[in-house]
Amino acid sequence: MLRFSLLLTVVWLLSTLLLAHGHLGNGIHALHHRSPTTSAPDVLRSRQLTREELVRRTKLAEMKRTQTCPAQPLPSQKCSCPNLTYCSGLCYDLSNTNSHCGSCNTACGSGKTCCGGSCKSLQTDPNNCGSCGRCCPPGKICCGGGCIDAGSDCNNCGSCGNKCTGGKTCCGGQCKGSSDFSSDNNNCGSCGNKCGAGKTCCGGQCKSSSLFQSDNNNCGSCGNKCGYNKQCCGGTCKSSSEFSSDNNCGSCGNKCGAGKTCCGGQCKSSSLFDSDANNCGSCGNKCGAGKTCCGGECKSSSLFDSDSNNCGRCGNKCTGGKSCCKGECKAASEHNDCNNCGSCGNKCPGGKDCCSGQCKAPGDFLTDNNNCGSCGTKCTNGKTCCGGRCKSSYDFNSDCDNCGSCGNKCPKGKTCSSGKCR
Repeated sequence: MLRFSLLLTVVWLLSTLLLAHGHLGNGIHALHHRSPTTSAPDVLRSRQLTREELVRRTKLAEMKRTQTCPAQPLPSQKCSCPNLTYCSGLCYDLSNTNSHCGSCNTACGSGKTCCGGSCKSLQTDPNNCGSCGRCCPPGKICCGGGCIDAGSDCNNCGSCGNKCTGGKTCCGGQCKGSSDFSSDNNNCGSCGNKCGAGKTCCGGQCKSSSLFQSDNNNCGSCGNKCGYNKQCCGGTCKSSSEFSSDNNCGSCGNKCGAGKTCCGGQCKSSSLFDSDANNCGSCGNKCGAGKTCCGGECKSSSLFDSDSNNCGRCGNKCTGGKSCCKGECKAASEHNDCNNCGSCGNKCPGGKDCCSGQCKAPGDFLTDNNNCGSCGTKCTNGKTCCGGRCKSSYDFNSDCDNCGSCGNKCPKGKTCSSGKCR
């Protein structure tokens, strides 16, 4: 620049000397090829243009030597520098001239600056922050001509001028209070503290999700408290009466093994339900008065009198062809009493006796060779039952009431001889 200024001074001095000695006309003619008939006023204008032209050419020479273009517009209709454009009698760099930004006469408004041929706000443009071409790093925005981190700046949180108040902190471009950090998995307890896989933010702490299965203060989800007399089990608040399932028998997580069922908070063998009067067949099924649990069924006690599978008591089975009668297993031959004659419950009517499973009247014993006179008295050795007595054939030879055969009476006036009435 010093060399350029000296050159301009020399040119100005030479021009002054030429004018003083009256030799400027020849210089003008040589430079502009003007006619010697030019008038005095034209000559003066030519002299002025020639001096300006000399200045311009000097500047252009310097530009070619340094390969730079001037920042200030040049007074010429022909702009030699590639980045200059002719506008309103002067040459302008449209990339950075506020009055001719991008095109002639396109002026940038208040608060805007021409950057790269466009009007930009150096206060808020992240690509021209504070000055043209100054870019803000990724993640930052331009506020007041400076690059700031809008994710953590409490005075410009998320956007320029957005201030966090009331004790709030700027986190991730949002103003957050202490309560916001109590359940945010990405900002648990403090900004940027992320909860890892399988964990949840609760009360500002990263907790394992499994804890919510049994935490009475955070049952199933953060902040869900179990009420009075309830316990958190499997993420659900349960009362003591609800611990009756096979997976939570009596207490949370107490599982009943194979072949067992939870009943009354205890794991019980399924076979117990066959005979438990309070849990007959299923838990809580109580047998009423006069009934007994047998085989998982509530049965009337009277059924045990005749049930061959449960004779007298549950599970007592009658075998060997025997049947249950009055709670006792008996063979058919044993049904000889008048109340169970021949079969259980078969009662003999008045006056009859049970004999060999048959109800018999007194007269039936008069001629029955197997029950002669009484049940079980058999006539042997060829004897015949007659009148309740076992008689030989000889007895029928002279018995007028049984002459020749039992019951054959001889007419009046006759006697029995050799088994014949004579």
